[in-house]
Amino acid sequence: MVASIHEIQSMVDELGKRVDAPKSSLIVLSAPADDGAPYVELHDNSFSYVSSERGYEIYNRSTSSLDELLYWIMSRVVRQMAVKYELDNRAGNCDTRRVYFSRFVQLLGEIRPEWAELARQEVDEILKSSPYLDS
Repeated sequence: MVASIHEIQSMVDELGKRVDAPKSSLIVLSAPADDGAPYVELHDNSFSYVSSERGYEIYNRSTSSLDELLYWIMSRVVRQMAVKYELDNRAGNCDTRRVYFSRFVQLLGEIRPEWAELARQEVDEILKSSPYLDS
């Protein structure tokens, strides 16, 4: 089990280097900022990744897996990077999510190859209920 938030921060910093993530996106909070930014709670045998805004809990994910926690943290970072990439590389008449999702999966795969498959599964779930709409 990880002993401190500082150890998690060090791991996140190292993972972020693999995709040249902005340092400002890699900050791991250990308490709510009440602006929706997620934070990590350490428990005896598990972790919680929580987001709250003005006292209202948006989500609270728990896991005993450090790898899963790191995936959640880096997924958020990579999502921000993928949005910026899509905006900088907007492709004409296609659904903007095509570029965004592709970059999201690619970046997570560059961090850890097995994470690309997890990202693909997330994308597939989204597309089941909200398929691409190209014009």
